[in-house]
Amino acid sequence: MKRTVMIVALILLAVVVMACSKSNEIKKKAGDLDVSIVMDKNPPVTGSNEVTIRIADPSGKPVTGARVKYSYSMPAMAGMPAMDYSANAVPQGNAYRATVNYSMPGSWNNELTIVTDQTRSVRFTIDVK
Repeated sequence: MKRTVMIVALILLAVVVMACSKSNEIKKKAGDLDVSIVMDKNPPVTGSNEVTIRIADPSGKPVTGARVKYSYSMPAMAGMPAMDYSANAVPQGNAYRATVNYSMPGSWNNELTIVTDQTRSVRFTIDVK
């Protein structure tokens, strides 16, 4: 009986921990488009991070055939020049994927530029560990 209670308690604890964990999905608007950005690591880390980007039109239909550029930068600080990088996201099914390589921990400025029949962009900040 004690063993069963212990197993149930551990399962409940695991469910609570997963429910309370911070999501690694960022949702933004780029003009009339809904954009979802998901990092493979939560929180993002210094070094390589895989990013999945989903873009939907106002009716909720996935946007395919766009050119998507992921730019990320950190402003200059005392004794350190500004850092500015970019990666072109490649289409993969109804999403786009890019690899970003944050060179140090801290707060990074990110911008997605989405080119379809018009150009739209969205900015967001990511804290890298």
